[in-house]
Amino acid sequence: MKSNLKVAGQLQRKRIVKQLQRQLRHWDPDRQCKVHSWMREKQCQYDKYGRVIRLHLCECNLTQIPSEVWQFSSLKNLYLTNNQLRTLPEQVSRLSSLQWLDLENNQLNSLPEQVRNLRDLQVLDLANNQLSSLPGEIGNLSSLDSLYLGDNQLSTLPEQMENLRNLQFLHLSNNQLNTLPAKIDNLASLQSLALDNNQFSSLPGQVWNLRNLQFLALGNNQLNSLPAEIGNLSELSSLHLRNSHFSSLPRQVWNLSKLRHLGLTLNQLSSLPAEIGNLSELQWLDLSNNQFSSLPAEISNLSSLRWLNLSNNQFSSLPKEISNLSSLQWLNLGDNLSQTLEAELIAHGFSSN
Repeated sequence: MKSNLKVAGQLQRKRIVKQLQRQLRHWDPDRQCKVHSWMREKQCQYDKYGRVIRLHLCECNLTQIPSEVWQFSSLKNLYLTNNQLRTLPEQVSRLSSLQWLDLENNQLNSLPEQVRNLRDLQVLDLANNQLSSLPGEIGNLSSLDSLYLGDNQLSTLPEQMENLRNLQFLHLSNNQLNTLPAKIDNLASLQSLALDNNQFSSLPGQVWNLRNLQFLALGNNQLNSLPAEIGNLSELSSLHLRNSHFSSLPRQVWNLSKLRHLGLTLNQLSSLPAEIGNLSELQWLDLSNNQFSSLPAEISNLSSLRWLNLSNNQFSSLPKEISNLSSLQWLNLGDNLSQTLEAELIAHGFSSN
């Protein structure tokens, strides 16, 4: 009897999949989402019991999610990128086993409060939509480790987000934010925080308590300075401060000994301190579009540096310290004061490209 029920269940699920394929051909007559080759391209995957666990419905010209999807109660991964979805229906709560939900590049303007039932969800990608707010229920997603909200219209975040204790990646680039939840430091597992291209004039002090942070992007805001507390972020390996109007940086930046990427383009910096030599793990340094005319001798201590951009500054000659950067593979000195820099580059063994 059990065997018969199992076979009947598998047949029913296959009928639903076939019905969904027919639906998609109606939505997408050009077959951009490849429903004709689902199994070969792994657009639809089953577990050993014949249950649908992964479904790719990307680039299918969908304006709504087919109702058949909500019958796949064992679904773990659902990909709906590059469609024209305006709403996520409340039926999403039926997918209680969902671990990955990708809705990037749609036209969503809201989320239903029923998202609170997705307790197993680990990755939620809502980037490049039209969201202006989030429901407080998003704070119930206790398993969430990655939340992508870039390129929306968010001006505030719900305080309940501070409950996402397992969150490691929070990307909020290209929104209209000027504040963060008061207890943002509750997100103690956070490793990557992207806040660039928003409207921050300052950041709450709690940000500097995120001691596991490895990636921080703050560029293109209205910040005029950084506090000394940035030195608390001792695990930081990537710091991006593009177009921040900084004329100086706190000395604590130069004590971030694990930094590998440092982006300072489009600021008003004119000098670097000798302490830059402390950044022995630095591999990528962008100093372009500033007011530098010289470099400290200690830059030669950057033995791991592979990529260096010094373009659009005020260098009149090639800094002699450059020749000591034994790992350097790419150097840009374009648009400086001297016309002889290209020849100097070649003389020092660098390509002029």
